[in-house]
Parts: sequence; C-alpha cells; structure tokens
Amino acid sequence: MIAMKYFAFPLLFIWVLSFVSCKHEPCCTPEPGPTLNQLDFTNLAVGQRSRYLLLWGEGYAWGQTDNYTYLQDTLMLEVLAEDPQKGFLVEERLHYQQDLSSTWLEYDKDSVYTYYLQATADSLKVFPVTGNYIRSRIFDLSALPLAQIASPEVHIVGWMTDLPYCECTRKGFVKNYTQFGRIYPSLNMFMYNSPMALDGPGLTCIYSAKDGMVRYSKYSWWTQSGYGFDLLP
Repeated sequence: MIAMKYFAFPLLFIWVLSFVSCKHEPCCTPEPGPTLNQLDFTNLAVGQRSRYLLLWGEGYAWGQTDNYTYLQDTLMLEVLAEDPQKGFLVEERLHYQQDLSSTWLEYDKDSVYTYYLQATADSLKVFPVTGNYIRSRIFDLSALPLAQIASPEVHIVGWMTDLPYCECTRKGFVKNYTQFGRIYPSLNMFMYNSPMALDGPGLTCIYSAKDGMVRYSKYSWWTQSGYGFDLLP
C-alpha cells in the first residue's frame, strides 16, 4: 500500500508547496514568560491554564524530522468550571497572528471550543458539552491511558518520534524529554495512525497524568505535512 501511495503522491499533490522553511529557526523560540498553573490531569481545578506554541512540519512519511518550524500562534486551554458528573469544563481558544491557510487550522481559527475532561486512575476521558462529537484542536480521542506506559522507550526527534512509519496504533514512553528548557522525566506516548490506512490523518500525543498534554501533533501521508502544539513552560 505504501508503494502505491508513493506513486500517486506526485500526481495528486504536486500543488503542495512548502509553507515554512526546512529548518526550525531559533528566532521563533518563545521568550520565557510567567509560569502558569497548568492543567494537571491528576488534579484538575478551576483556573488552571495551559499555553501551547503552534508548529508546522513537512516530510512526515519520508522521515524529515528536522523539517519544521514554530509559528507565533498559541493555543490556550483554561478550566472554567466543575461538574460533579461530567468533570471539568475546559475552554479552548486559538490566538493567531498570521495567515493560517496552509496549516489546516484556517477553517476554525476563530472557533471557541468547550468540552469536559474527566480523569480516573487509569484514563483521561473527554466528553462533548452537547451532541456526540468532540470539537477540539488538541483532543481528538475520547480517552487516553493515564497509567505510566512501561515499554517500549521512544525518542522524540524533531517534530516526530523515532518510530518507523506504520499505519497502526502504538504506545510507549519518553524519558527525560526537554522542551523549551523544561525537562520531563517520563511521558506517555500514544500514537493513533490507524486512520492513515484509509488515507485519514494520524496523530501522536506526548503527555503524562501530572504534566497534562506536553506535545500533540497531527499529520497526513498525502500532504506529507502536519501541525502540532508544544506546551509552553
């Protein structure tokens, strides 16, 4: 199947141009700011906030791990209220400073999403406020395992992991990962690439019960591109 995709790719997606430079630029690294009371899945509370910096990457299935850049746009999550049955109500806003037409986010850039997060001993569950579908730029899955994943060890390289291309679902852990100067001793990695077998997007979540979502990325084989959100300290 991968061979057929590589044959079709130049014909169907030659229009895909590079939106960003092939290297991430040091100038785009955010300046240190005040430490926020960030979302803690094990101890969610009203008033907690987490900020994420948007990144854009290219060359996903071709393993171009360093082909990405940070953009000066941020995602904000804030816990607004607590419901005894549903959990904690979270508001999600995108603060953008530029054209997002090539980052898959243009169509809903002004949308404000709300949903409930509920943590148990072994999982984080996400519930829509109304209806049956979750609307979020960072929580696509209705549940994530919160118990620490013991194996295998996975390394983050550029905007990807060091795992080979696979249209499947994988779990692992990341040890002593550094992001924007902050060291995370142990994080879970949950990769949901099964939809790529049907030409849908794949996604990877790097997180822990205590630190919340640290890195989220979503990508497509067909466009070879993807976006992500990295937690700011």
